[in-house]
Amino acid sequence: MRTYAENSRKLLVKERYDAVAGNIEEIISLNKMIADIIARFKVFARKTTENNTRTAVADSIRSATSLLRNKLIKHGVILRVEELPPHLVVNIDAVQFEQVLINLLHNAIQALENAHPPQIGVHFTPQEDTVAIHIWDNGPGLDDEQKHKIFNPFYTSKPDGLGLGLTISRRIIDAFSGTLTVKDHSGGGCEFIITLPRSTEDGQ
Repeated sequence: MRTYAENSRKLLVKERYDAVAGNIEEIISLNKMIADIIARFKVFARKTTENNTRTAVADSIRSATSLLRNKLIKHGVILRVEELPPHLVVNIDAVQFEQVLINLLHNAIQALENAHPPQIGVHFTPQEDTVAIHIWDNGPGLDDEQKHKIFNPFYTSKPDGLGLGLTISRRIIDAFSGTLTVKDHSGGGCEFIITLPRSTEDGQ
C-alpha cells in the first residue's frame, strides 16, 4: 500500500491521473484484504468464557447445511447426513460451532470440483463423554505434507485463500476443550473430525 501511495504521488506530479486511479483501486483492494485478515484474527484474541454453553448437534448441522443449500445445489453435491437424535448435546457456543461446520462444508464443496458424482457426508460417533462429528468428501484428498500443515496460519492450497479458516476453526474447537483433526477418508477424499465434550444434561 505504501509503494502504491508513493508511486501515486509521483504520478500526480506528472498528471497521469489514470495511473493514479489504478493505484488507488489497488490500495482499496489491499485494505479490504487486511480488514478481512484482522477480523479473522480477532478470534485468537477473544477469550471464551462460555465453556458451559450447551448446543444441540442436530440443530447446528441443520443450520449449517441450510445456509449452504444453494451452493450445494449449484455444484450438484450429494449431501449424506446421518440421522441424529435431537437430544444429543455438546458443550460449545452454537454460533461458533456453526462457523466451524460451515467452513468445513464450504472447503469440502470446493474440493469436489472434479469429483463424479461429488459427495459430502456427515456422520457421528457418540461416546459416553464425547461426540465426534465426521465430515468427509470424495475429492482428491490431501497428501501427507498438506495434512501436516493444513491447520497452520496462512497455509492454503487455494489461489485466492487466506489460509486462516481451518486455523480459526481449530482455535474455536480447542477453546471448548475439543479437537479438530483430519485423515484420509476410506472412500477417497479427506475426513475432518470434530470431537467435543458431551453435555451431562443431554437426556442420556
